[in-house]
Amino acid sequence: MTDQDTGYHYQLMRRAIDLIDSEAGQGMTLEDIAAEMHMSPAHFQRIFSRWAGVSPKRYQQWLALDHAKELLATRHTTLETADRVGLSGSGRLHDLFVRWEAMSP
Repeated sequence: MTDQDTGYHYQLMRRAIDLIDSEAGQGMTLEDIAAEMHMSPAHFQRIFSRWAGVSPKRYQQWLALDHAKELLATRHTTLETADRVGLSGSGRLHDLFVRWEAMSP
């Protein structure tokens, strides 16, 4: 990769991170985000993973879990929290908590 490619990818990945971090980016698929960056899903995933150190899906899960912790701390139910962070139910939220935090919500 040339320095020019690195700068270009940096700008694209900053845009991708900003998009994923935004409310509009919640629930977007890999294909949706890649299309916004004008890349194929495979190429986007490869560049994002190299740049961020985690896959786009893992990054989205990390954000959802972080947001879920905030909501649960303010007395939202697990079902409400799962819905608000874009997960498909409290079971999915529970699975993420157990996998990443080694405890249930």
